[in-house]
Formats: sequence, C-alpha cells, structure tokens
Amino acid sequence: MKISVLPLFLLLLAVLYSDVFAQQGPANIRDADGATSLILWLRSDSGTSTTTNGTALSSWSDLSGYNHHAAQSTGVQQPTFYSTTHSLNGWPVIRFDGDLSSGGANGDRLMIDDSSDLDDTSGHTMFIVNRPTTLDGNPRGLVSKRFTSGGGGQNAYSVFYWASNRINVDISNNSRRATSTGFSANDAYITTTRFGNPNLGIFVNGTNYDNATNQTNDIINSAADLAIGHLKGNNSGFFAGDIVEVIIFREELNLAEKTLIENYLASRYNITISNNRYSHEATHPEDIFGIGQEPDGQVTENRSDRMIFRDPSSFSNGDYIMIGHDGEPATFTETGDIPAGTINSRLERVWRTSVTGNPGTITIEVDVTGYSLSGDETFRLLVNDSDSFEFGTSQFQGLVSGNTFTATNVSLEDGDYFTLGITTEAAPGQTYYSYRNGNWNAASTWTTDPSGTLIVDPAVPGPEDRAVILNGRTVTLTANVDTEDLQVRINEGGVLNMNGFEFTQQLVRFDGQGTFRVRDSYYPDADLDEFSSPNGGTFEYVGTANNRIPDNVSQLHNLRLNTTTADQVLTIREDLQLSGNLVINRGTFRVNDNASAVTLNLSIL
Repeated sequence: MKISVLPLFLLLLAVLYSDVFAQQGPANIRDADGATSLILWLRSDSGTSTTTNGTALSSWSDLSGYNHHAAQSTGVQQPTFYSTTHSLNGWPVIRFDGDLSSGGANGDRLMIDDSSDLDDTSGHTMFIVNRPTTLDGNPRGLVSKRFTSGGGGQNAYSVFYWASNRINVDISNNSRRATSTGFSANDAYITTTRFGNPNLGIFVNGTNYDNATNQTNDIINSAADLAIGHLKGNNSGFFAGDIVEVIIFREELNLAEKTLIENYLASRYNITISNNRYSHEATHPEDIFGIGQEPDGQVTENRSDRMIFRDPSSFSNGDYIMIGHDGEPATFTETGDIPAGTINSRLERVWRTSVTGNPGTITIEVDVTGYSLSGDETFRLLVNDSDSFEFGTSQFQGLVSGNTFTATNVSLEDGDYFTLGITTEAAPGQTYYSYRNGNWNAASTWTTDPSGTLIVDPAVPGPEDRAVILNGRTVTLTANVDTEDLQVRINEGGVLNMNGFEFTQQLVRFDGQGTFRVRDSYYPDADLDEFSSPNGGTFEYVGTANNRIPDNVSQLHNLRLNTTTADQVLTIREDLQLSGNLVINRGTFRVNDNASAVTLNLSIL
C-alpha cells in the first residue's frame, strides 16, 4: 500500500470549509447550477413551503439550479408535509392523499410550469423515491408530463402504478412499458427510468424489471406542465402515498452514475437495493459519494465538498469505491485515539470505505483554502482497518501546491477507516504485499501494489513497515527476522510459514484471518487478541517432534494439527478456548502433560 496520501486528510479538512466548488447534485453526479443535465431535483428536507409536521404544502423548490419549482395554490389539492409522523428513515415526506372523489377534483398534486429543458431530448434519466399507501388497480401517477393519454396527448413521459400494481412508463405518446412484477403498498421504492433512444430501462431498488430496445422516438417537446403525484388526463390517476425525492437528468446516465445515485438514495432512506455498493450507512451515513465503472461507462472522478477522488489505476467493470463519514465535527480535537508518539491530534470526523472489486490506487485532491499549519506541523492521512487509530495505523504523507493538496497512488481497502492527523514527525513505514509465494527475506516476494498482481518497488519489509500476506500466497521464513516495529497481517487464504524460525522483536500488530504455520512452540511476541478472536485466523502446527501450545496462549480461533507422523503430540498445559474449529489431520492432541494434576478445560464454542 504505497500511499502518498496526505491529500486525504487535507481533503477531509477541506470538507469543513466554505464551498469552493459549485453546488453538487445527488451523489455529486453533475453540478446543481442550472447549467448541466440535472434539470430537476426535489428533496423533502429542502425548499418546502412549510416545515411544520402535518401541514399543507403549497410549494417545493427545485435544487437543480433551473428553478423548476413545484407549486399548488388550490388548498384542497395541496399534499401534506410530514417531518415526524410518517418520516422515512428520519427524513420528511410529502404525502399525497390519492383522493379520487368528485372526478379527481380534490386529489393532491403539485405542478411545474412547462419548460423545453424538461423534455425534447433523446436521453432522460429519472429517480423517484416513493412509498405508496394505496395500490388498488387504479392508475396512481408519480410523475407525468402530458395532457392526456394516447398520441394526441403530448405525452413526453409518465411514470405510474397501474394494473397488478406494476410500474408503468410511457415515453413519447404512449410507447408504454411495464415492470414484470407488481409492488406493495407501504413499502419504500427507488423507481428509476433510464431512456436513451431507442432503449428504455425500468429499475426498482436497483433491479432491472424491464429493458426495451424498440423505443424509436425521442422524448417530444410537450407543452404540458409537469405533474407530481398525478397522471394527468386521468381522473383516477392520483397517487396515494409519500414522495420524498424526485431527480431528473436530460441525458441517459451510464450505469455507474445510476448505481452511485441509487446507493446515495438507498443509504439516505434505508432502502435495500440489489446493486448495493456502500455498506456503512448505519455508522457513516453522511456525504456519501464514490467512483465506479460499468460496461457502458465510468465515473473516474467525483467529489464531496473539497475532497476529490480521481484516476483509479486499474478500473474494471463492476469496480467501485464509495465513502461516507460519521458526522462528527471536522476539528482537530481528538488527542486520545491517536498513534502514540507520532500524531499530535486528529480530526474528530472519520470516514469509512466500501470497495468493490479491484479498482487499484487513486489520486486524492483537497482544497485547503482557509486552513494553515504552524511551525513544523504537517498533515498525515491515517488509515486503519478498525475504528481505533491507536494501534496498527498506516500513516501517509502528501504535497500541497497553492491551496490544493494532492496525493497519488492512494489505496483504500474495503472497510478501511480514515481521517486526518497533525504531526511534526516524518511519516513511518510502508505497506508491502505478497507478490508471490516465496521467502520472507527475498525482495522479489514483496510489492507495494495492494492487489499483489504487479511488482512495484519490491523490498523486504523494514522497521515500522507493514507486511500483508494475500489470499493464495505462502510466505516462508528461512531465518529469524530481527526487524523492529513490524506489523504483520495474514489475509484469509494466505499462509505465513514460520518454518522453525521466529520474529525476534516484538510485533506492533499481528492479525488477519489466514493461517499461521509453526513447527515448534513459538508464538509471536505481540498482542494476540485480534488473530485469536472469533474473526481471527488459524494456528496450524506441523511439527516434527512433540511440542506444546505456549502457556500464555489461552484463546485461538481455529486450531489445525498436521504433524509429520501420527505419533507426534501437541499438548496444552493451560485452559484453551477455541471459537472456530479444531481439526486434527495427523498427530495427537493432548490435554495436560501426564505430570500435572490440575484440571484443564478445552472449550470449543
């Protein structure tokens, strides 16, 4: 993990200062400045005429920058704003009553004045977060831009529930498609339509329910106003339920862009989606964004306030990096949970990553306008695989040019936590990954490429470095290792074969879910809690003579006995608790040594 990463924490800092970039759109896809393809963005927590729970809503302001504001001046047709009573994951909702009485005269609806940028396009993508309360076979309109149905109704596009509670989509004068299945009242949905002449896709909670390739017309230039909560031209076409967010682009977004927006919406509203790429919304739900690639396109640069992720080194289809933060203050006031002796303080705010696939390294830029350091202070990006930064933290430096901090070759692994720290010391350590099966002391065994597929800056891990043994690799000691302040991780599927040798110095950290293979009673001088925990690794004894588990080892996850001959004995002389499996392939496992009368307990949980 050769990560020159100072940029990230600067990056993080920048997030707290006044906006330098334009207002960003949902998931930071396009700017919301009235000059991009983002032409409508209604969100229930912003721009509403009321913020009082249970009161009528007369207007809902557009966040896209185009000022396509939704309004309703007739009192009986105004939906109701709920901030608490019917909220969706704590966010307000706009509730439409679906009143079909009096020929629909009283049904709730919001109207947006016609504008040519709302239609007249060969590409169109729309997201609607909704929760129907009534689905009864009547057409229940979410969004429609038409006068009536049919070819003469100037039907630009309409999305509505109808027969069998399916979602129907009309594009350009009734080229109608419907989902293959129906949906249920009182469940929340992210309804996505994606049109690029001649293709139309209908997605619900990430799943593609219909994909037509025969839509032969562009979306027409219709003079009809845009209705929210009503299928115009149908007296029974009023939506009953909650509409929480409406997003429209006048282009066909690529699938990576669509996925990033759906993940933003799913995280915000706690909706389960089939294409989930972010897994930490419960603890890190704020300011979620990312980059990704699909067969039809990619997002190789994205930002959140002053933080920019760009230029992944090895993007393939299906690869994503997404991050969010915990909402804590972006102030350097945390002085307890920091790497001892190297970091003076760090941000209270912590970010967490979800990584799908193998996107490689990235470049991170941070605008640091308005922030200054004193004396010899500098920044460090702090990265850890746990939510504590006191132990096992990788520290990375970066460069500042003008008001921009830039770091290249930054690698973030799935589940990593990161934040910014301040220090006056030089950065310690490098992270090396097993490039191949080989000897610990051979430089050709190691690489700084996190994927382990490229040979980059090969070297034997030195003082304060971190050695990571990857899945499918076996690293073998051929002599004692005297290196100080090492960190060692054995990933699941990886093997560290001690081969009768030892780490003669205390390890700063020893963890992972792989296999630690020994042929004597050696166990490293380190905090063993992580490797021996219920999420830890496997201790494998392959000795050529009788031996014992060290008396100071009281807990293991998996224990495997695989001695050279069946008559060789592995003994425990203290209580031992196993949280995983005890596997005896060959050899004898003995509790106590036939000399002590003390009763011992072997517990397998």
